[in-house]
Amino acid sequence: YDCVRQTYDEASEILGYDMAALSFEDPQEHIHLTRYTQPVLLTHSVACLRVLQELLATPISAEASAGHSLGEYTALVAAGALEFKTALDLVHHRGTLMG
Repeated sequence: YDCVRQTYDEASEILGYDMAALSFEDPQEHIHLTRYTQPVLLTHSVACLRVLQELLATPISAEASAGHSLGEYTALVAAGALEFKTALDLVHHRGTLMG
């Protein structure tokens, strides 16, 4: 799906490193570090959300959304409460602070 590539490209531009390479080609050198794991998981989740929106051919609207821990950020993006860029910046800093 083009929206998946666009999501990974957007994340790469925001964070300054190749998110797709980190997600799919990293030989466990970086992906296990929380500062990378957190943005990778958010990017993957938002990419899945965008595929779902594309398949349904309609925007997803919700009266409420929820997530657990890191999933809260995806829920906020899905609800339109946070832009992907803002969520990615927050998650990047969160992961850096966590270790």
